[in-house]
Amino acid sequence: NQPDLEQLTCPYTPEDLEQLQGKIVYYESSRGCPFRCGYCLSSAGQRLRFLPLERVKTELLQLVKSGVSLVKFVDRTFNCHRQRALAIWSFLIEETPPEAHFHFEIAADLLDDAALDLLAQAPPGKFQFEIGVQSTNPKVLAAIGRPDQTAAIAKNVRQLAELGNIHLHLDLIAGLPLETWASFTQSFDTVYQMQPHRIQLGFLKVLPGTAVAANASKWGLKHLTAVPYEILETPDLTYSQLWQLKRIEELVEIYGNTQRFSHTINYLVTTVYQESAFHFYQDFAEYWVATGLYQRQHKSTAYYDLLYQYLRQQGWATAPILNRLKLDFALFEPYADLPPWMPQLERAESRSFHHSLAQNQLFLQEM
Repeated sequence: NQPDLEQLTCPYTPEDLEQLQGKIVYYESSRGCPFRCGYCLSSAGQRLRFLPLERVKTELLQLVKSGVSLVKFVDRTFNCHRQRALAIWSFLIEETPPEAHFHFEIAADLLDDAALDLLAQAPPGKFQFEIGVQSTNPKVLAAIGRPDQTAAIAKNVRQLAELGNIHLHLDLIAGLPLETWASFTQSFDTVYQMQPHRIQLGFLKVLPGTAVAANASKWGLKHLTAVPYEILETPDLTYSQLWQLKRIEELVEIYGNTQRFSHTINYLVTTVYQESAFHFYQDFAEYWVATGLYQRQHKSTAYYDLLYQYLRQQGWATAPILNRLKLDFALFEPYADLPPWMPQLERAESRSFHHSLAQNQLFLQEM
């Protein structure tokens, strides 16, 4: 009952194209998925179908010419057909302007040398990759029908990161069957060490029609029975622990995914937290709860002050750490007033000095 994709018309009419300048649009070049992840509706018996390659190229050029800011491919695993993915990436690199940007959901373990060599040629920022790790616990992966490709994912993500031209977004799912607090901690730290630009900490949705929903009672999963069907508790993660992960998620968004505190937090994780980024965010979240910070609204510059206050309370307001916090502030707030914990004498000169350091690539590399 599923028609071939070429029988479907493009959802964007000529009238739509005239209204798309500067907007994000969604594009589908394939449907279905070759994998059978138990939490995903795409695993529920959908056969894999592709739009003809030439049609994809034509429609993408139309979108680019309309001036869209970003084309987000909604293909479940864009590079499951390796040669087809290479053909589309090559076309986008060669035939679209540098300012045209494209987002893909990919399986990092399927990347080979040919793909990495091609992707190295992409202009900076042209491609964004979203990569689902979900968990690094082999028992969890087996329960949800995912092969354990953690080592291959880590290897290829690090190679992509070394290219320096592709924005990397890695996903984790909290609340999966058999996932414990300890194993989720390990999953988070493993993903953090891959150094993506963004870690998305999501929460399991027990969607009707999926294998996870069919086995929810067997696994003891408690979840909402209406939209969004989100997990509430498992035998291995309590409601309180999942709520704590939501608090951690908020701080990861503010302090990690914005990249505004990277010098400070990377140094803290390495020197204080023994390479466990999760434990930093866990402790910092507990500090936010204890001081009532989640109940207040904060200006963007205030987040530096809040981190400084945490460092002081912990006894970590040392020169090596504060210098990095000053650097992060100078990088992202070059025109803001200096906070109280930064030198106030010769304010203009101090600001100019820190701003110049923030532009010095040799200095940044040494940090």
